[in-house]
Amino acid sequence: MEYMDLKENYEEITTKYPNYFFMQKIDIDAEEAISHIELLSETNPFKYFWYRPHATIMIPSNEEWASESEKYIKDVINNIMKPLTNSFLTKIGIKEFSPRKNIIISRMGTGKEHPPHWDSADTYVMEVYLNSVVGGDLIFPELGIKFSPEPGMFIIFKGALHHGVSELIENERYSFGSGYIFN
Repeated sequence: MEYMDLKENYEEITTKYPNYFFMQKIDIDAEEAISHIELLSETNPFKYFWYRPHATIMIPSNEEWASESEKYIKDVINNIMKPLTNSFLTKIGIKEFSPRKNIIISRMGTGKEHPPHWDSADTYVMEVYLNSVVGGDLIFPELGIKFSPEPGMFIIFKGALHHGVSELIENERYSFGSGYIFN
């Protein structure tokens, strides 16, 4: 299937699907973020369940119990990603929403893919990508749209969209994010 690239055709796609996508380059030290993801994956295998390419993490609500890596990721989400997401959701007219407590951390290896699926219909997903890869595109098969990861690219998309990750050809693919539930 031939996919239209979201970055290259952003205006056209967001005009056609005005409430589906938002993306922006953010200021993040990608190497530092990757080192925190690697540390988290090594420190507590019972807390971080690596299945398919993703791990789900519950960040402790009590800061003194959180590791430095958990605090780092939580700070990026709270100080950079949430304000952008709040602004986008307000702009498109969603007035009541709340962030999910779980954080998805993805460290995908070469040859892996995440088959297309749907998240909850009342969710928006936010994710930041930390490195360049060959393959490993975020794909939306029913819309014919793809988003190719690059360091510091932040994306928000409607969870009800059929989406997945194409096969990763080269490099490990690092990203993390969360979601918002709206009424």
